[in-house]
Amino acid sequence: MSKISCPICEKDDMVQKVTAIVQGETNSTSGYSSSSGYSSISGDHISASGYSSGYTRMSATQSSRLAQQLHAPMRPSAPEKPDVQRSIFDLTGIFVLAVVITVVLVYMFMRDMYNYFLFWGRCCVTFLLSGIGLMIVTTPSLNRKRAEAEKRYEDDIDLYNRLTDIWRQEMINWNKLYYCRRDDVVYNPSDSAQPVEPARMRDIL
Repeated sequence: MSKISCPICEKDDMVQKVTAIVQGETNSTSGYSSSSGYSSISGDHISASGYSSGYTRMSATQSSRLAQQLHAPMRPSAPEKPDVQRSIFDLTGIFVLAVVITVVLVYMFMRDMYNYFLFWGRCCVTFLLSGIGLMIVTTPSLNRKRAEAEKRYEDDIDLYNRLTDIWRQEMINWNKLYYCRRDDVVYNPSDSAQPVEPARMRDIL
């Protein structure tokens, strides 16, 4: 009985490494597909025709059912770093509020002003001061949202690091697995865990 013999039949003539099965029974293909055509348009006052062609890149991966069951553990996806900034909707809202405030103040205090340049000058100053004031007022809320997003990101990073450590260990175990085609079981020769069917391979990782 060799070191990689199946623990059930105690033979190794039908035993194969899991990594070799996945690699040997998975095929990736890629290429280009071409398309062409002739079109024409006609009407009461105009007509046109033309010929068009193009290429589309295509790729596909095919694998056996066994290879799909024995595929390597999926690596966790890294979380995206949040970018909490003022959106166009926030800026639009501030602009609209600044306009409303300017209109109200102009109507209340400057509607009887007859100096054209002084009137519009004060309108512009009022609008700018209103916009700046609104930006200052809404900044704490934005900072709070940014802090909350950064805290969630830190939690997601901690979870990602833990899952990545688990994935690395699973990959080490996965590279040690063998499959017996006679008994349809997966096992780790260096581990005392009971062999399992391919669909339950994750139980021994």
